[in-house]
Amino acid sequence: YAGAGSIRDLVALAREFQNTTLISPELAREATSVAYPGLKGVTPGYGGYSDNTWGLGFEIKGAKVRTWFPRAASASTFGHFGQSGSFLWVDPESVRAMAFLGAEPFGAWHRKNWQALGDHFLEMV
Repeated sequence: YAGAGSIRDLVALAREFQNTTLISPELAREATSVAYPGLKGVTPGYGGYSDNTWGLGFEIKGAKVRTWFPRAASASTFGHFGQSGSFLWVDPESVRAMAFLGAEPFGAWHRKNWQALGDHFLEMV
């Protein structure tokens, strides 16, 4: 299954998790906190982890190095990407977020460039 939306929709979602108005702060915390500490798993395109930190629907950066999240993003950064080649991440510590709508399905270009794109964004803001 996949969602469909515009860049404005992704920005609205990021803003909601930065300042909840539609969902409760408790739900936001639960969705973006590690649900199963120490869970082994695979992030598609990036490989396996002995502690693949996920919340309820959001991947959490944690201590991951081989990842699509920016290197400078905090460990509490959370987000999601999909086969459509799009992503959204929110760093609650720096109060920064980034949304990207892809023009092609997730693949080698995305794996190569997403982290650098996020790094560049964080350097600029």
